[in-house]
Amino acid sequence: MTATIVAASSAFPETVVGPEEVLASVRKVFGGRVRNLETYCAMVGHSGIDTRHLALPVDEILQERPFGVKNSDYSRIARQLGEEAVRKCLDSAGIAASDVDFLVTLSCTGFMIPALDAYLIDRMGFRRDVGRMPVTEMGCAAGAWSLGRARERALATPGGLTLIVSVELPGLTFQPGDLSPANLVSCVLFGDGAAAVLVDGRESRRGFRITDSKSVLFPESTALMGFDLDEKGFHIVLDRKIPFVIAREALPRMEEFLAGHGMRPADAGFWVVHPGGKRILDSIAAALGLGPAELAPTLDVWSRRGNLSSATVLAVLERLLASPPAPGSRGMAIAFGPGFCMEMVLLEWAE
Repeated sequence: MTATIVAASSAFPETVVGPEEVLASVRKVFGGRVRNLETYCAMVGHSGIDTRHLALPVDEILQERPFGVKNSDYSRIARQLGEEAVRKCLDSAGIAASDVDFLVTLSCTGFMIPALDAYLIDRMGFRRDVGRMPVTEMGCAAGAWSLGRARERALATPGGLTLIVSVELPGLTFQPGDLSPANLVSCVLFGDGAAAVLVDGRESRRGFRITDSKSVLFPESTALMGFDLDEKGFHIVLDRKIPFVIAREALPRMEEFLAGHGMRPADAGFWVVHPGGKRILDSIAAALGLGPAELAPTLDVWSRRGNLSSATVLAVLERLLASPPAPGSRGMAIAFGPGFCMEMVLLEWAE
């Protein structure tokens, strides 16, 4: 039995910001309140991010607003972007919503109960008995993680169609009163958007076959990444040790995973990497010996969208589907998230 990624699409809100607007906003909100503010401002120019999308106009994002108001915005915009990404993905694959057997929805930047999938089912014509898996706590790793679950679903239910939808709006979690380094770094890195991927369990489909996957939780690392929650909402946690932990832990785990398939990291013909940040990308590139050519799909998404949390890997897959590797090429998708965890997915391009 096979599980093949046959289509991927993304959707983004209208507001677009570039480095100049980000710099002006950082200085407006934090000027006179944060020591070494220019150090964070310098990160904007060195990040490699040219544009990002935001769920709301910048002036609204920068306001101090109650968590309930922010979450109402999240619910409304998540439904809009989720539906747009799904419609584009299904149209690209020539599949009707009623053909989908399993629906996975991902997000860590807001809460909806019922989850996004219920709204999509109501609005888009999915079957009433479609399987559902809403996921919130996997953070940035959820996109890669969901590909492994789609493969398991295909193995358990041959011939089924799994649709993965990620909507992440980290811009709505911004805290103007939070002077922590993590909050300032997040101003530089994160963008808002949605992405959808269709995984087909039928034989002989053109696309990226999901050959295997593995999850690894690094030891004593639960404090490195995540969100703290209080009456104002989400407060991001990003420990400065993350790049060093990745440099120490990731390569041995990848080597072990690939060795089980008779491969080494150097044998991978393409890479789908979640760009957590410039230092994380640099750590991965150095550990694996990857240059701009190998990281081109990732860098393209990074420069135009920033860090989209769990939607990033799915957006990179959309980029790769538009310009695929040679038939038979095998490659890796990797992502990191709260836990601190690493998700690895082995892919093979099939014509």
